[in-house]
Amino acid sequence: MREFQQRRHFRNIVFSRVSFAVFFCLLGFLSFSVFQMYKRSQNASLRNDEISREIEELQKKKENMSAAINRMESGVGIEEELREKFQVKKPEEEYVVIIDGNNQQGIQMEENGEVSEEKSFWSVFLDFFKIF
Repeated sequence: MREFQQRRHFRNIVFSRVSFAVFFCLLGFLSFSVFQMYKRSQNASLRNDEISREIEELQKKKENMSAAINRMESGVGIEEELREKFQVKKPEEEYVVIIDGNNQQGIQMEENGEVSEEKSFWSVFLDFFKIF
């Protein structure tokens, strides 16, 4: 009989409202912790994807740079870069300046072959006062 009473006492403790409240509080804390870990996992996964994309971009940039370096090591590449950046020419070469048809009104060709711009009244007036 004593065993039966001990079991009943144990059941009363386990199935009481206080024990259910404690159980649900523990369940709530565990659920909150799991949710926080899930959010951290998602953030880490997104960051990992971003870093992977950045690594791919940097590898492409590295390949482009090494191709540019290889091109610059040749004489043709050096000449091409000089012509592109500084608009130089060899003494025996000539070059052509192409002017857009919509923007022809202020540009004239002088007798010595140089291109000059027509100045407006205000620009001549302001240039006059810049001298003094």
